[in-house]
Amino acid sequence: MLKPLHALPPRARALALLLLLASSASAASSSPSPEEAYTLQARVYLQGDAPAKASLEALGPGWVPSERIDWQPVIDDVPAWLGRQAFPAPSPAIGHAFAQALRARVALIRCEARTFLPLGSPEIGMFALACTYPDVSPLREAYLALRNTTQPDAQAQSDALFRRWATLLRDAPDGTHCTPVTGWHLGNHEASDAVRAQQLSRTVLMGMMPLDVWDAGEEAPDAQALCESALPEEDDA
Repeated sequence: MLKPLHALPPRARALALLLLLASSASAASSSPSPEEAYTLQARVYLQGDAPAKASLEALGPGWVPSERIDWQPVIDDVPAWLGRQAFPAPSPAIGHAFAQALRARVALIRCEARTFLPLGSPEIGMFALACTYPDVSPLREAYLALRNTTQPDAQAQSDALFRRWATLLRDAPDGTHCTPVTGWHLGNHEASDAVRAQQLSRTVLMGMMPLDVWDAGEEAPDAQALCESALPEEDDA
């Protein structure tokens, strides 16, 4: 039968206290930061990453995302989405090539949370999401020209633009793009699952298809300085 702590001899009591303190310190050090937890969850949402899921399961209930993001409904909606725009949709063949390029690229995207800044409360704040995908800003000028054209060759312009877009999504190198998102600092909050899945999917889609931002005459939201502030400083040597 185990003896209570106060009943142990002094040496045994001191050893037991040291073991308890070490155990508590180990448990505390194993708790992820808000950024680390969000990044683990992003790996599950985006890639179905098994090691990340196992790490989250070890933290307890509520940490593991309910499911991986399903991009198929988005891919299936591409023809209808193109048809809703204020310009002629590209030809079906080019629209299909664009959708397939988008499908291939979303499978490669990685996101991580670089910084958490509390906003008036330690429980709620802003994360800087750093995601890797191609830079589509070179297409902006051609897109705005297409949207505002009154020329009879608008269909040809649309075909040319989305042919370029498909090629860019398929072949262009990744760049790291930062986007600010707001939410609970703990990933096991009851609202975090749906919110984080939505934040990631919106960040990815708005990053590669920022038509709403371009239509509004705005620059894409960028938190590059916030991301960079979280990176370790390089030695000058």
